[in-house]
Amino acid sequence: MSDEFGTYSLEEISNKIEKEWWSDKKSKIDNLSNLLGEELIEFIPARIRTPIVEPSENTFSLKTYQGSEGEKYMVSCSNKLFKTTKRLNKKDKEETLNIISSLSSEPTGSLLPKQSKLKRIGSGSGLQHKLKKTFNIDKKGKKEVPTIYQYRCLSGRKQYRLIWVVDKEDKMVRILNFGTRGQMDFYSHA
Repeated sequence: MSDEFGTYSLEEISNKIEKEWWSDKKSKIDNLSNLLGEELIEFIPARIRTPIVEPSENTFSLKTYQGSEGEKYMVSCSNKLFKTTKRLNKKDKEETLNIISSLSSEPTGSLLPKQSKLKRIGSGSGLQHKLKKTFNIDKKGKKEVPTIYQYRCLSGRKQYRLIWVVDKEDKMVRILNFGTRGQMDFYSHA
């Protein structure tokens, strides 16, 4: 690049155009996220999200986690769910972090400590239908419908339920809900 004469190479021009295009797309996603009150960038597959998010941005601002062991799935959740974990005591936070790490290593939950509290929500259940409708889960051009799981955890005063969906094609675990049964209004209809 020559600042003196204002001339640029074809590659520099191309890079600048591409950067501005992705910046515009991020701005549109941010605006729509603000209107809907939900971080939409979290639901975009990693292969598409990477050029949108600046490399310097911290992935924790996206409420995502990817472990360094096992299958290394990306685990993500919404801002609303992330804020729920801020109200937990230290012991429950540690258990929650262990659960998330386990899900990154093995998204089906087979590494979770209390296997008797793990449940795959089957296709014949009313709960699965309600979850698919509530969280808009379907094939969407994929080979198979993502699998939904539930884990009862944090057995202190309140028993929390963690519900997640596994998308094998994008190597993504999306946490749909985390709370007590009473906080999950879709249970009352299942």
